[in-house]
Amino acid sequence: MEIEKNYSILKACRFCPMCRHLCTSGLLTNHESDFPRGRALIIYNIYKGEKYNKDYVNSIYNCTLCGSCWAGCEGNFNLPLLIKSAKQDIVNEGMEPEVARKMRESIIKNDNSYFIGKEKSFNNISNFKSPVKNDKPNVLYLMGQDINFINYEIAEAVVDILNFLKLNFSILDEETHCGKVLSLLGYKEDAKKKAEILYKKILNSGCKKLIISDPLTFDCIKNDYPDWGFDISSKIEIMHISQFLNEQIKKKALILKKSDKTVMLADSEYLGKMNNIFDEPRNIIFSITGSKSVEPLLSKKEAFATGEAALIYNEGIFPFGEKLGQKICREAERINAQVIITLSAIAKRNLKLCKTGNIEVMEISEFVAKYL
Repeated sequence: MEIEKNYSILKACRFCPMCRHLCTSGLLTNHESDFPRGRALIIYNIYKGEKYNKDYVNSIYNCTLCGSCWAGCEGNFNLPLLIKSAKQDIVNEGMEPEVARKMRESIIKNDNSYFIGKEKSFNNISNFKSPVKNDKPNVLYLMGQDINFINYEIAEAVVDILNFLKLNFSILDEETHCGKVLSLLGYKEDAKKKAEILYKKILNSGCKKLIISDPLTFDCIKNDYPDWGFDISSKIEIMHISQFLNEQIKKKALILKKSDKTVMLADSEYLGKMNNIFDEPRNIIFSITGSKSVEPLLSKKEAFATGEAALIYNEGIFPFGEKLGQKICREAERINAQVIITLSAIAKRNLKLCKTGNIEVMEISEFVAKYL
């Protein structure tokens, strides 16, 4: 069993309630099995010889893998790692939810988990046709599935910025899924197969710098790929778009216009809690707004989850995006923010579900492009 490899986490978490108040899924549903301790007790029962049943499987897949429990753990026990190993065991037993199987099929066939055909990718619907050429671009830009198939406007903003900087850049003619969602669903071997394809495409591009918009894709390439045998960072500099933009502002290559709007950042769980990227997006916002940038009561590692890895709930597509967005929107209203900046397409969509009224919601690249 994969869970045996993480027994130290299981032993620590099965009776500990200290992160209960941080759990995204538990606070959404108030079901004991949706809190960290409840899940750990279920996994302990499996470890002791019980078999997975429908309720147990639902509890494991209901986890949003936001990392809030881990970020707030005094003992630094990585419960999301245990949850992911439990999902691998569930997949190995053929017990995963049907919706997970369908997502897997969609990713393998179309490089996205949303059942959208490849013909609707950014390259195919936009006027921007720039496959990797033999001239070896200095910069390669990766979008991630949410931007490549849904939020094209974020890719357009990044392209505008890169053109403004007059950089030799490109995007892949067909961006392969990085494998992260497959891994989060428990399909580790399928994830590695997708990762190998993208890894080879990135290396074959000849780029010196890889810029990534999607936090899940960034986390996967930065942290999962080396464990899977695809270490890019030893050959190519890997940056999230917020790191890149902050670098350009510091070098004074990017001098932005000013705004007098009050702006709040919605922290990303996969950039912040998983990769400690907190300051760079704040520096970008400050360069545009100065003292008009405001902090919510809960930010950085304590920030509300935006739902970046919330995939499934009770055998269906995760239905609580609006509720996650509402928590953030209420805080923005409390501190009189006029603009909320997100760091992922999923966060932007969940916040927009709240019908924020006079509060504008935009991803950080869109914000920067607006003030070029």
